[in-house]
Formats: sequence, structure tokens, C-alpha cells
Amino acid sequence: MAVSLKQKTVLFIAPKFYDYHKKIIDALEELSFEVFFFENKFFREDPMLNDNDFISWVKRRKHPNYKTDYQKQILTKIKDRTIDLFLCIGGFSITSGFVDELKSMYPQMRCIAYFWDSFRIWDYRNLISSFNRVYTFDRSDARKYQLEYLPLFYYFGNTEHIPYQDRTIDFLFVGSVGYYSLNRLSILKYFEQLSSKQKLNSLLWLYFPKASGSIVKRGVNWLRRRSPGRYRGLLKLVGDYEKTCSFIKHEVIDSDTLPQLIRQAKCIIDIPVPGQIGLTMRTIETLASGAKLITTNQSIVEEPFYTPEFIRLIDEKQPAVDINFLQSDVNTKIDIEYLQLRRWLTKLLDI
Repeated sequence: MAVSLKQKTVLFIAPKFYDYHKKIIDALEELSFEVFFFENKFFREDPMLNDNDFISWVKRRKHPNYKTDYQKQILTKIKDRTIDLFLCIGGFSITSGFVDELKSMYPQMRCIAYFWDSFRIWDYRNLISSFNRVYTFDRSDARKYQLEYLPLFYYFGNTEHIPYQDRTIDFLFVGSVGYYSLNRLSILKYFEQLSSKQKLNSLLWLYFPKASGSIVKRGVNWLRRRSPGRYRGLLKLVGDYEKTCSFIKHEVIDSDTLPQLIRQAKCIIDIPVPGQIGLTMRTIETLASGAKLITTNQSIVEEPFYTPEFIRLIDEKQPAVDINFLQSDVNTKIDIEYLQLRRWLTKLLDI
């Protein structure tokens, strides 16, 4: 059943991931919705995220009701509002009890969930039955749990198209590294060496934050660096790569700069975390911009827009790219306008 045009108010709960939540809010407002936004917080205390981490265990002991307390804050702030639609992305702060409470407050409210993480990585399958409609960016999850499949979106508008051979960046990668994305280190080392050998103008930017903040936070990080566990191993591995590679950065690229870089790129590298089937945001942005794509995500061959002219698969354990793929000219781009953010939302919200 489509959403009535009279429905004007949406409760939107989503992670603050770069500024994508802001882009969605802007698009919702363009569609005439009044938006009440709350962050879908990534709680350090959550055992699903940090089960064996000592600091997380301490935080859970000090604040056992961390999630329900946050949910009460949301409910208190919206209690005098009229909510027609609840749009939820992800599941970090959300429980089925919270959704049930919302339904009791707003019996006519429709509840729509979109998961842009695979359940094999963040397992929030328990939330499926709480929503009227559930979408996922993961084809295998959609098949397995009988959900609606919808890839991610791109948000930039109809900017002037730059001809392929006029673009100034040969290979582009912008992303971060953490526990679940260590595969990016060896792959980017290969592309850095390839670019040096072929004398290419490549921009490889792998963000890894340095410890900062208050004296207490710096003290905690000092202890974590010296205690056994994943964090210490992560620091050592990143540090070893930093000795010989230049792509590890300690600052983020400004969100306004990134679309400009994408428009100037001939080929963009996509390295999802191991086990992720769903197409990343970078994949969608790349193809929408007219750039070529190199990816480790083998599932892309199932998409209707897949073509070897624009998309090349690599093995993350033994990456190898034929330089002719980069150098061959193209005069068109793949048509994925149905994934432009506003059109994506009309599909998601059934309006």
C-alpha cells in the first residue's frame, strides 16, 4: 500500500555515516516530509560489536541500560509529535521492544527498515518481524529471509559529465581501515606499486585515526596499545604498512571534496569487508559518475547493469589488473538513475 501524500511526518533513525544521513534528510524534505532525525548509535557497550573487549565490558557494567536509556530519550522527545512513518536504517540502537512502543504510540504509523549491512556481519535479523516492510542491500540476505532487495543510492545531481580521457586521476580509493577491513592494506599496496611502475596519477587514501581527545581517552588508548588483543594487533599491522606505503592517512577527505574527486577519476577501487555481498555506496557512486570500477565483490555479476567494459573483478588475495582496462576509452556510462537518492527513496517508501 503506497504512502498517502497526506502523510507528512517521518521519524528517521540512521547511523551518522559520513554525511549520508544529511543527504537523506534533504531528500525527504524535498519530498515534503517533516523529518525528526535521531542517530542510530554504534554503542561501544554492545556485546555484538565488542564482546571480548575489556573496556566494553567495563562500560556495560557501569551502564547496563545504555540502549533502553537512549531509546527513552527518543520517545520522550517525540511524544507530543504526530508520526506517520518510521524509517530505520540499521539496527545498532533499535530493539523490537522499541518498535513496539512506537506502534503503541502511533497505531497508524508505517514502519520501514533498510539494512545496509549484511546480517553475517551485523546480525539484526530479530528486527525483521517488527517492520511492515524490510529492505536489504544484500541479495543473499534478501533470498534467504524473503526480504526486498534494493541496492544503495547515489546523491550527487546532474553535474557536467567529464569525458573519460580528460579525467586526471587514474586510480582512486578513499576509505578507512579497521578490524574488519584489513584486506584493504595488501590490495592498496599492490595498486600503489602498480601506479609507481606505470607512472600513473593515482590517489589512494586509507584513513586510520590517531589517538586523540582528553587525557583520559589518551590514557585508555595507551593501555589498549600495550595490552594483548585485536587493537594492539591492528596498530602493529597498520604501522608496518605505514613504513613502506604512502596511502595510510590520518585525516579524512572533506565530504564536499569527494564528489569532485570521483568526477575526475577514470577508475575507482572498491574493497568491501570480507563476506559482504551487498554493493557498497562507492560502487553506486562510481558507476553513476561514469568511472570504471575495480572491485573484489564477486556478487556484482548478478546485477542487471553489470558489464566487463566498466567493471573488473579482482581476487583480494592475489590482486591483478590488466592496465588496458584503465587505458581503453569509453564514451557512455552505465544507466543507474533509478538509484539516484530521491528516486531510491520513492521506491523505499512506496510513494
